[in-house]
Amino acid sequence: MATIYRGNTWNPSFTIKKDGVNFDCTDYTVKAVIKSKLLASDSSLFILTANWIDQANGQGNFKLESDESKTLTGNRYYFAAYLYKTSDQSLVKTFKQEELKVEESLIIDFPIT
Repeated sequence: MATIYRGNTWNPSFTIKKDGVNFDCTDYTVKAVIKSKLLASDSSLFILTANWIDQANGQGNFKLESDESKTLTGNRYYFAAYLYKTSDQSLVKTFKQEELKVEESLIIDFPIT
């Protein structure tokens, strides 16, 4: 289970492998969703497109900005990441599904008066 701190940026990284070898994702798109329920029919709260670090070696990350994480009012959400063929957006594989725990930020704002 991953943890997001409400009000902070969340930036998980990934490496896609096939048979233990980094997978060339040159012709692929990776997207992730954050949902309040794992059901396929439940609408996504956020859709995150991969930021590639090294697409030919299947390495990238996602980014949920701090202002977006502030809107997560519950304590439990679900995260899933998907690999699509870029040419026709057909789903190739769901490569990650996990529960997300949302906790209060460790950053505290002290107003100056």
